[in-house]
Amino acid sequence: ENIVVENNLNIDQGKLDLNTFKLTLDDGQIIGEDATNYITGTNGGYIEYSTILNSPDQENPGNLGIEITSVSNLGQTVIRRGHEEQTSNTGGKSILRYYDITPTNNAGLNATFRIYYNHAELNGIPESELESWRSTDDGSTWSLIEGSILNTTNNWVQLSGVDAFSRWTLASAS
Repeated sequence: ENIVVENNLNIDQGKLDLNTFKLTLDDGQIIGEDATNYITGTNGGYIEYSTILNSPDQENPGNLGIEITSVSNLGQTVIRRGHEEQTSNTGGKSILRYYDITPTNNAGLNATFRIYYNHAELNGIPESELESWRSTDDGSTWSLIEGSILNTTNNWVQLSGVDAFSRWTLASAS
C-alpha cells in the first residue's frame, strides 16, 4: 500500500523495502539513513518529495540524497528516488538508485548536481568507476555525462553545468 509520511521518516534500524509502493514525504525528510539502515526497493517503488526550489544552494530536498545548487529558480520541483537497476543502451547496469527530477523551469539551469549513494547500492560496480548517466526518456536510452567528480570518502558524484534535469543514475563508463 502507498504511504504518505506527514513529518520525518526516521530510519532507526534495518531496511525499509518499498516493494513496488510509493512513499510520499509530505512535509518532512528522511532521517538516519546510513550504510546499514536505509531504504531500498529493487522490485520497484519510489520515494517522492515535492518542493519549491528558488536559487537552491546545496539543497537536499527531503534529505533524499541529492544536492542541487543553481542561481536559477527551478520553481515547483518533484523529486523521485527509486532503487531499481537501470540498464544502458549497451547493456551496462547502474547502481541500485536513480532520481527523476522534474522542475517547473527546466532550461538553462547551469546547476551543480550531487548524487549521494550507499555502498549497498553499488550493484557490483567498482566504486572508483562511478560516472553520471542521464536519460531524457524515463530510462529507455542513457547518455554518459562527462566531467563527473567522484568522492569515494563521502560517497557522492558531482556534476557542474547541468542545464536541465530528467532521470539520473550512476554507473560505470566501461
